[in-house]
Amino acid sequence: MPVLMMLQVDALRVYLDSGMIVRDAALMVLAAVLTCLALATGAQIAGLTVRRWRGTAAGDTTAWAIAAVPTLALTLWQMARAAATFIKPATEFHTSIGPEMRLATAVLIAGSMGLAWWRQGSAHCIQALLPPVMPLRGLAGLLVGLAAALVLGNSHPAWHRLAEPVVAPRAAGHLPTARPPDIILITLDSLAAQDADVCNPASANMPRLAAFAAQGTCFNRHYAASNFTTPTTSTLETGTLPWHHLANQIGAQVAAPLQDKTLAMALRQAGYATHSVTANLLSSPRHHGTYRAYSSEQITRSTSLVVQFETLLSAVADSSLPRLLGALFPPELDFLFLKEASPVDPAWTYEQVPGLLASSPADVPVFVWVHTLPPHAPYLPPPSTKHKRLPTRELETYRQFRAGNMPYEAVEQPLIDKHRLRYQETILGADEALGRFLDSLKQAGRLDRAVVVVSADHGESFEKMFLGHAGPLLHDTLIRVPLVIKLPGDHTRRVVDAAVSQVDLAPTLLELTGARAPDTMDGRSLAAYLRGQNLPTQLVMSMSMEHQSRFRPLVSGHVAVMEGDLKLVVKLETGEAALFNLATDPGEQTDIAANSLDTANRLKQHVLQGQRSAEARRRRWFGP
Repeated sequence: MPVLMMLQVDALRVYLDSGMIVRDAALMVLAAVLTCLALATGAQIAGLTVRRWRGTAAGDTTAWAIAAVPTLALTLWQMARAAATFIKPATEFHTSIGPEMRLATAVLIAGSMGLAWWRQGSAHCIQALLPPVMPLRGLAGLLVGLAAALVLGNSHPAWHRLAEPVVAPRAAGHLPTARPPDIILITLDSLAAQDADVCNPASANMPRLAAFAAQGTCFNRHYAASNFTTPTTSTLETGTLPWHHLANQIGAQVAAPLQDKTLAMALRQAGYATHSVTANLLSSPRHHGTYRAYSSEQITRSTSLVVQFETLLSAVADSSLPRLLGALFPPELDFLFLKEASPVDPAWTYEQVPGLLASSPADVPVFVWVHTLPPHAPYLPPPSTKHKRLPTRELETYRQFRAGNMPYEAVEQPLIDKHRLRYQETILGADEALGRFLDSLKQAGRLDRAVVVVSADHGESFEKMFLGHAGPLLHDTLIRVPLVIKLPGDHTRRVVDAAVSQVDLAPTLLELTGARAPDTMDGRSLAAYLRGQNLPTQLVMSMSMEHQSRFRPLVSGHVAVMEGDLKLVVKLETGEAALFNLATDPGEQTDIAANSLDTANRLKQHVLQGQRSAEARRRRWFGP
């Protein structure tokens, strides 16, 4: 447990105060106690069974082996991981160890422990283990008692979730005279607009979504607020930029003052039944701390052992257990089980929606947010679309893909290009599943009675020496994502080329339903575009602030601001800025800031002014 805490505590201090870390450590202690009890019970049952057939000595050896060998092996494995984590940044040792080697190391440690146990004999091993451990019983009991007191004393918000209803009674008095439309918000994980090409009726990678977009409004330049799931889906919920909601790290929650200032809460207060179905824990309201606004929030099943374990831990909402204890399941375990199939079929997510739509009375409108995983890595397309872009027998199984969300060398670009082809096949598969879901809505008579939105949380990079998403970069393949909005009964094709932001989606949906938008939202409604009208040009921002603590002044990260075809990227720590013309340089290869100083300085001042405003709000919430 101390090793697991060491691996995470620096990250936790970026978005949790000391009291919250102690609170989550208490939950971690109780989770460890339950695990030990289960392991000890299993060991006792196995020992008694062996004792009946092989005698007392064999039974005792079996019981102690089942209890002690996994514990010792896991301890050694975590110590090795911790050592590597701390040694690597402090030395020049930067060799990357592949997943097969890490898995082989884990198996070797476990096998060596088991072999030593049987060769040395249980009595010898027990005599070596118990003397240093037994004096710690009193301290362990005190620690468990303290942890139980912290949790049972209602000090943890998760306890309130277990003890109280998640959603307060519906405020029916806020319903307008006419029943508002249902809202079906569909977001696909890691779907780059460049590869999806949905505003083009002849899209090669998403023909079904392109056909649907031809009956509604397609936004050709829709920008995500950041470059990975936690901050972008927090923006979708709150209508605020990442430097306002402050969920900038993978495990961070939306800042507490905004957790009830969300799209779902505003719709619930207007009389909607609200539901969330997601295949990614990072987009779940129970991860964001916004679950109180939902009638239900579900996480789709997965064949990934790691995901299953983290989902189980997420049952305790508002805690960091998935981050603290998730390390117990190394990702390498999935290589044994995930062969050529995606760990989460999008159909598993879509199949939960019809029941949610039908669960409310006819006079109660429904909001459902559906988040599917593909084309997120691993890029494992279904058989129906596999080999349509990359026909060779490469990148067939999970273990053959290069680790993502990190830089790569220039010599690897041909391999990365092949990753992109598999990614496009995965997009094709996701499009097929989406098309089948839209067909089912149409057959049920739901499609033309609802506002249907299809978008993504962020894009995916196969260029600029970076594979995947997250990190400091903000080029367009990472942050420009599809946005299609179809109104009930409207089949008019519209394409909007003006730059719009992810922060605009929540205010748009609230205006369409007549619900009141919280005054905390940064975005504006795009409803005028849906009626064929225009809106004044706006500046659009996206930001990467993963290393920025919510308890310190906002000085770390990168911010991109888009105005027309121009895009300025500012590094907050140094003030360095690069300007690109996306019309003539869509790959963002040539910095023209030196030749357009006035424009670059004006856009930079817009970023710095926003930074000062966000810092003032942060100080009000979290102090200097």
